[in-house]
Amino acid sequence: QKPTLEGVHIRSADDAHKVFHAVMQNKLQPITKRLDAEERAALKAGDVYVWARQSLAGDAYSPHMERFTEGKSWTASRVRDDFLIYYEIPEKTKGRGGAAQRAESSENRVVRQGEHDQFIKQTYSVYCNDPADAQPSPEGRPKEPKKWHLNAYFTKLTEGQLKTIDDIEELRELVVPEGMFRSARTSKTGKKGESSRTTSSTKRQYAPFPSRSQPPQPSTSSQPSQASTSTLPPPPPAPVQP
Repeated sequence: QKPTLEGVHIRSADDAHKVFHAVMQNKLQPITKRLDAEERAALKAGDVYVWARQSLAGDAYSPHMERFTEGKSWTASRVRDDFLIYYEIPEKTKGRGGAAQRAESSENRVVRQGEHDQFIKQTYSVYCNDPADAQPSPEGRPKEPKKWHLNAYFTKLTEGQLKTIDDIEELRELVVPEGMFRSARTSKTGKKGESSRTTSSTKRQYAPFPSRSQPPQPSTSSQPSQASTSTLPPPPPAPVQP
């Protein structure tokens, strides 16, 4: 089986959504089984694989596609925009240092022409909001949304040389319905479908500071402050003696 796309670099989630949509419209072919030894050996920069994990409640896809492997060793994942990025670990550096140290070393390594260029893998997964999935199953249970996966491979030297979606007319003009795909990556808050870099759009309301009253004017009298009697009615006149 061949890759879904060859010689292409996926730049953004929008690119990936177009690829997913093209697969759903049978314009591109997903892979339906795990790569064999010959297919793994043929892996090259620019290969893009799209596959769907087998649902426990259905049989639309091969049960062998529980996960995707290509027979290489990778560093721990790094987040880049909407993707998870992995750097290939060369055979001679396996077991040297921690995973974080190997990842940093691979990421910052300068590759010159003629040198062996290690693979970089980017992955992206989405849930598809297909109206067909809204229909209940024959058992009366709601169907699980399809979960699509994309694995794309490139190298440091080829990243700027590969074609993009804009170079493929059939994909460049493809319009993806709004809201059809949502990211399956779990954010830091534990909510699926949200990017960890998404910021809250909630506007906070703050109560105004209380206004400060005017300070009391100092009294000019040396007597203790007491209630004024100027507002009391005058006393009645004294009776006149005969």
